[in-house]
Amino acid sequence: MTERQELGSLEAMLFAHAEPVETARLADALRLDADEVTTLLQKLQKRYDEQESGMVILYFEPDRWQMTTRPYYGEMVKRILDTRRNAPLSVMPPPPPRRFRPPHWRYWPSLPTISPSPAALSSRSAALTRRPPSPSCWTRD
Repeated sequence: MTERQELGSLEAMLFAHAEPVETARLADALRLDADEVTTLLQKLQKRYDEQESGMVILYFEPDRWQMTTRPYYGEMVKRILDTRRNAPLSVMPPPPPRRFRPPHWRYWPSLPTISPSPAALSSRSAALTRRPPSPSCWTRD
C-alpha cells in the first residue's frame, strides 16, 4: 500500500469510529508498526491544520486518536444539527384512512379439489342413466 492509501485508510477508520482509537488497534488494522501509524497520523494531523480543514485529528493520552470537527466550525455544525432535530414532525398530512376492499374474485385462492377416478365416474354415470324402478302404486293393473 502506498503512503497516500495508508493515510486514506487511517482517515476512513477515524471518521467511521466515533470514539478515540488506540494506535495499536489502527496498526493492527493496517498491518503496520505502531510507530509508522503514529507518523502517518501526525502527517494527517499536519495536513488538516495546513488546509484549515473542518476536521481535526486529536491526540489523547495514553496513545489514542480521534477525528472530530474543528472547534472553530462547531457552532455552525451545532446549528445544522439543531435545525434537523427541531423539525416539526407533522409537516406532511396524515395518510387517508384505509378501507377494507375484498380482493377480486379472480385472485382468490382456489380450493383444492379431488378429482374422482375414471372407474368412479363410469359407475356414477351408469347409475344416473338407469331408470329408477317404479313403485307399485304407479303401475296399472
